[in-house]
Amino acid sequence: MFAQDHMKKTLIALFAIVCSSALWAQQDVQFTQFANNKIFYNPGVTGAGDAICLSAAHRSQWVGFDNAPTTQNFSSNIPLNFLHGGLALNFTNDMIGYFQDITVGVGYGYQMDLAGGTLGLGIRADFRNKNITSGVWAPPQTMNDPSLVALGSSSMATDLSFGAYYQQESWYAGL
Repeated sequence: MFAQDHMKKTLIALFAIVCSSALWAQQDVQFTQFANNKIFYNPGVTGAGDAICLSAAHRSQWVGFDNAPTTQNFSSNIPLNFLHGGLALNFTNDMIGYFQDITVGVGYGYQMDLAGGTLGLGIRADFRNKNITSGVWAPPQTMNDPSLVALGSSSMATDLSFGAYYQQESWYAGL
C-alpha cells in the first residue's frame, strides 16, 4: 500500500513539474568525422596542440529534395602560450526548411599538464540568430495558422558551454 501511494505521489509531482514548465525542442547540428572538428563539440579542446587549427565542414541531407537541410561550419583553435591555453572562434550556418540558425561562438580554454597528459577546461559563449525565412517557403493562402504570422521574423539567443578534455599520446576523452 505504501509503495502504491508513494508511486502515485511521485507520478503526480512529476506530471505537475512537466506541465508547469515550458519545453523547447532542439536538434543539434550533426557532422561525420567529428574527430577532425573536436573544437565544435567540446570547448575543453580550446588551446590544445601546438599550432593553429582551422577546420571547415559542410553537410547536405536529403540531397535532391527542395529546401533540404544543409549545414556549414568553420572553426578555429588558436593556442596561445601566454594565456596557458587558447582561444576559439566558431561559425555555423544551419538551414532546415524555412528555419535558418546562424551561430557565432567565442571560447577560451585553459590547458594544464596532469598525470602524463594534458587536461583542458574550456568555456564558449554562442550567439545564435534564428530566422524564419519567408522567401524559402510560402504557405498556401487558404491556411489559417496563427503560427505562420512569424514568417520573416528572427530572434537572438545565447548559449554557454563548458567542456573538459584530457589527452595522452595515444588516446583522449572529453565531457
